[in-house]
Amino acid sequence: MIHLKNISEYCRPGLLLALLVIVSLFVVGCVSTNSTVELSREVSDVFESGKIIPGYDYYYSGPAIKPIAIVAISKEIVFEKGFWMRVNMEQSPPWPLGVTNFYRTRNRYFGSYVLDLSGRRVGLWYSEDLFPIIFWGDDNKKVKIQIPTIWDSHFL
Repeated sequence: MIHLKNISEYCRPGLLLALLVIVSLFVVGCVSTNSTVELSREVSDVFESGKIIPGYDYYYSGPAIKPIAIVAISKEIVFEKGFWMRVNMEQSPPWPLGVTNFYRTRNRYFGSYVLDLSGRRVGLWYSEDLFPIIFWGDDNKKVKIQIPTIWDSHFL
């Protein structure tokens, strides 16, 4: 068993310092976020009721019949689509209106507000993934959202 008082016997001071720096950078990198979401039952209710909120552009990721995530972003914000599919809201959305948790036992969806860098609500998020990865442009008017579990078994 290694005791802290004997750590110098097992590690060189430079190696220990390097390890502390690496761990510190990792912790800072994980804690520092560019933006956040605010969990909200109201947002879940919006998606589960099939209500469409004017002034927002809607996107989904994954199969249309069972999306991995649905995001609605204010039309004031430039959204970098990437792998997201834009929804033509003049037609009905490709996912079942009133996407619901009623039949979900394993993978429940959660609703959240998407907040910009100043904490202003600029979007809605609905997914089984609680915390999307959100990147904002320098002017707080351009956003890119990624799903952290894109390679999970969502398509099975």
